[in-house]
Amino acid sequence: MDESNGSENRGGGRFAFDLDVPLERYYESSSDPMIKENALQRLKLLKAQEDCMRLDALADQYAKRNGRRPARMTDLVQAGLLRGVPADPEGFAYVFGEDGKAELNLDSPSWSNRCSSSALTSYSP
Repeated sequence: MDESNGSENRGGGRFAFDLDVPLERYYESSSDPMIKENALQRLKLLKAQEDCMRLDALADQYAKRNGRRPARMTDLVQAGLLRGVPADPEGFAYVFGEDGKAELNLDSPSWSNRCSSSALTSYSP
């Protein structure tokens, strides 16, 4: 473990992301394509998580007005809570899961690249 930044040394002089440095900085400053791709995927997942939290808040508003959670994103559009069906960073429409919470579309590449929600929520840039 590298005590200076809390990251584990991965051999060859490389180390895991320093969580004190925003991912945007890794993406913008790195010349290593693997680091850039990893940072980009994580940024997309963080954006999707933020979008889902906002959509869940709108779904809560919808439920207060209608006595039930929306089944589809178009329900929020028809209720005037959204202008259109929102898309994830890959361009795929968000959906509501069986639990009524917003989530990534199963067809989205972001879905297959996702981390567990606990890993995303524990990250703090």
